Amino acid sequence: MNKLRILAVSDSETDHVELGRILARLQWRVDRAYSRAQAIHMMRRTPVGVIVCDRDLPDGSWKDILNESAIERNPPCVIVTTKISNDAGLWSEVLHLGGYEVLAKPFDPHEVFHSISMGWRHWQQAELPLKGEHAVAAAA
Repeated sequence: MNKLRILAVSDSETDHVELGRILARLQWRVDRAYSRAQAIHMMRRTPVGVIVCDRDLPDGSWKDILNESAIERNPPCVIVTTKISNDAGLWSEVLHLGGYEVLAKPFDPHEVFHSISMGWRHWQQAELPLKGEHAVAAAA
């Protein structure tokens, strides 16, 4: 099984520190990006299973990250974070456009763990049929 790799995208150092603190004991690798451009660069270098992205970025938004990640063969699960805890419109938009989940800030450790764990499982399950395609192509 691959080690869980998370890309956290936020211009808030506080968000990065808090996510790192919550996830540290799980030995999950959390890479930090502070902008849309930096996140896209990092996604292109190394595949990622889960992206935790702030709703608003200094050079774009979660939608830019979702659109850029969609070109991957097995796109990562994009979890959007927001300070607005009851934003039903955001929930609806995220799910409608193909995002995975919305997390409210301040982060609840149990919600963060659950959302990322389920996103990772979803991403891995989508990856399994893709790996089977490689085996069929190699055998042909």
